[in-house]
Amino acid sequence: MSLAKRFLALQHGLVIVISVVVALVMIQQTRSWVTLRAESVTRAATSVMAQDPFVREGLKSDDPTARLQAYAHRIEDESDIDFVTLMTPEARASPTRSPNS
Repeated sequence: MSLAKRFLALQHGLVIVISVVVALVMIQQTRSWVTLRAESVTRAATSVMAQDPFVREGLKSDDPTARLQAYAHRIEDESDIDFVTLMTPEARASPTRSPNS
């Protein structure tokens, strides 16, 4: 094999290796960006919903599910959010229910 063919093969191999490395770096950066975007959207939506007087009153009502279900579905339909769970800071959907009942 001539020197020119060896050099060409080396260049070809180098281009392939560099392309694979660049592709892997770009994939990792894209994953990181997607995760940061999802966290940002979730944090913003959570903050807005937590401050909404309708949600606060709904969670204190006798039947929060009936009152807040349509609101949660509307948020899902109108945003990039896949699902919405509304609950009190004590992690109960209804403050009037006891965990033993």
